[in-house]
Amino acid sequence: MSDGPTPPANAAPPPVRAPVRRHHWIVRVTHWATLLLVTGMIASGLQIYEAYARFGNRGGPLFPSPFDGTQFPHWTRLGGWLAGALNWHFALMWPLVTVGLLYLGYLVQSGEWRALLFRPRDVRGAIDMTRYYLRLRRDHPPQGKHNPLQKLAYTSIYLLGAVAVTQSCDVLVDRDGVVFVTDTNAGLSVLEFDGPT
Repeated sequence: MSDGPTPPANAAPPPVRAPVRRHHWIVRVTHWATLLLVTGMIASGLQIYEAYARFGNRGGPLFPSPFDGTQFPHWTRLGGWLAGALNWHFALMWPLVTVGLLYLGYLVQSGEWRALLFRPRDVRGAIDMTRYYLRLRRDHPPQGKHNPLQKLAYTSIYLLGAVAVTQSCDVLVDRDGVVFVTDTNAGLSVLEFDGPT
């Protein structure tokens, strides 16, 4: 015996709601690729930190490190030794830059950048959203597809990403084995490298 009423035999099935497409497939692919690539870069960065003694305790009060005396678990590091970690780090950097440029190109081509750009008019909304997240405000502030804090995060990540890429691409080697080390503050200096010719 059934507990509820039986539907009529000729009743129409409930309407199927079409899925809402919030993000383009390029956005999804580039975000997941970024997650994997940044995870690899963090793991190789931990190995670089672990293997390169100059990143350790520097003995000065200006460079305190919360990791002094800490050894990161082996499973969190990628590369096995300093040179291997550097190779992984540089190898993962180029796909990350490519993914970032692909995403940036999509934003420009589609016009989506307008919805993600943090503007001065978003400052008040960012403050309200922060107050809401800190539970200092009861009602959720009005927002569009992205709230002002998300816009600030998206705008910041591209500015910080550009700084990170320009600061990390500072070692170049030419065919003759001459290593160029660039310093954004001091210009270009040249070091000789006694490697295979």
